[in-house]
This record gives sequence, structure tokens and C-alpha cells, in this order.
Amino acid sequence: MRQVPRYLFIGNDRVARCVLHYFSLLKLSFVSWYQSCQEQSQ
Repeated sequence: MRQVPRYLFIGNDRVARCVLHYFSLLKLSFVSWYQSCQEQSQ
């Protein structure tokens, strides 16, 4: 069985957003986290 890697991106700057968009176009599995994301959930 082939394992598919999951990627974690930390941050929400311009480079991170571009890479996240690129990964979504390639339909790769990823998770992103940034500090304001945590503040909204509290």
C-alpha cells in the first residue's frame, strides 16, 4: 500500500498562501496553521 504524505504549513504570509494554492491545484493533502487561526477558535 502506498503512503501519501501530509504536509503542514505554519504561517499565513504571501509565500505560504502561494504554496498552499499550488498544493491545492495539485490536489495534495496538507494542513495549515497560523496564530490568528487559533485566536478565532477560543
